Amino acid sequence: MGSCFSCTTTTNWVQPPTTRVVCMDGSLREYSTAVKVYEVLGSLHPTCFLCSSDELYIDADIPALGSNQSLELGQLYFMLPVAKLEHRLTGSEMAALAVKASLALAAAVEKRGHERRMIQVMPVEAVGGVSKEEEEIFRLEKLEFSFGNSESKKKTEECFSTG
Repeated sequence: MGSCFSCTTTTNWVQPPTTRVVCMDGSLREYSTAVKVYEVLGSLHPTCFLCSSDELYIDADIPALGSNQSLELGQLYFMLPVAKLEHRLTGSEMAALAVKASLALAAAVEKRGHERRMIQVMPVEAVGGVSKEEEEIFRLEKLEFSFGNSESKKKTEECFSTG
C-alpha cells in the first residue's frame, strides 16, 4: 500500500515483530511465528482472501496471496472478500483500508494495556492528488480515533462493503 507508520510512545520496551492481519470486521490478528495463508483463513473464512499491504496500488488489481504462501513477520495483511478479486482498487478504497488498519492497530495497542499511542497508516499520495472523498475519510479518522460507532468506521464500511 506504500504506507508509512508513525507512532509516539514513552515506553522503552520493544515488542518483537509480528505478522498482522486486519480482518473483515476491523479486528487485528497478530501472529508471532511463521504462519501460512490457509492457516489464517481456515474454514471460518471460505469467502475471503489475504493480500499484502505492500502490494496494493491505486488503479491496479488487488493481488491475492496463494493459500500455501507464508506470511512475513513485520508485515501487514488485509483479509478481503473474494468479490474484490480482480477488482481495481480505487483511491477511496485505499484510503478506507488505511483508516481500517489505523483503527485496528490502535485498538490492539489499547487491548495490550500499553500507554496509548497514536498510530496512523497513510497511503502514499497518488500522482493525481487526493480526492475530496479521501480527504473526508482522513478528516473523520483524525476527529474520531476510536473503534466504536465512529463516522470514520461507518465511512470505511461503506467504501469496502461486499454488497
